[in-house]
Amino acid sequence: MRKIIKGVISHLWLIVQLLIIFIIPIEVYQMNLSEIFIAKLELSVENIFLYVLLEHGDVGIAILTAVALWRFICIFNSKRIFNKNNVYNNYSYLWYIVFGKGLGFKKCSLVGVPIYLQFKLVMNDLFMEYEFGDIFEDEIEIGCKVFNEEQNTEEINVVVADTYPIKKVQIPDNKVQLYTIKVSRKNGNDTNRYICPELAKKIVSHLRKMKTIKRVNIFMTTNPKNTYCIIDQAFKLHGRGNIKSIFVYQQSDQGERKFLDRGICVYKE
Repeated sequence: MRKIIKGVISHLWLIVQLLIIFIIPIEVYQMNLSEIFIAKLELSVENIFLYVLLEHGDVGIAILTAVALWRFICIFNSKRIFNKNNVYNNYSYLWYIVFGKGLGFKKCSLVGVPIYLQFKLVMNDLFMEYEFGDIFEDEIEIGCKVFNEEQNTEEINVVVADTYPIKKVQIPDNKVQLYTIKVSRKNGNDTNRYICPELAKKIVSHLRKMKTIKRVNIFMTTNPKNTYCIIDQAFKLHGRGNIKSIFVYQQSDQGERKFLDRGICVYKE
């Protein structure tokens, strides 16, 4: 409950903006301004749209006011960054549509956004640009292993250990025996965030060799930049690839930090 309250407070200005778009037009509607405006307006080609609105009375003025306010707010937000705060941004995808895209934001920070939500945002091109926070650039060696090769590949696991290692015991019991591609950094216990283009390249090279995959289960501990690159290069294929559905598994913050038993569907053809 505390996290929800903190999130609402951090986005209070966005809620105020949305209320402005609705409340001010209602106040304008109650002022009965249509008769004053239409009496002073001369009909012409340039103002025919405005004239038609005014013909509908105060409803027309209220609609015009709402559109004008919305456009002004969108222009104001277009150069700002959505999610530019220091909280865990675990909101519904609808929240990002209404308060992000709907209020004119073109750039969104992926810092503090759950991985399944990062998949939805990036795969659906909800924003034009993304911010990834402070990440180091360095040459990092990447390892790649395949487990349970004898299993069929209609359903597979893709495990990406980046910021933190992922152990076999952390994978749900009902998924651990599946054909598994595991890609990981070879720099010990270093938990710093690094840009690792090879992570995405290793995944792509394996997936493109495979036939139709009905379901891909994703288990990742990646920083926002690497998550974005993996989504963009390996999974964002707009129906042109060999993957029919993608499920992302969230990691628990308790005990051994196992991944939850049920994944969240982020793509289905």
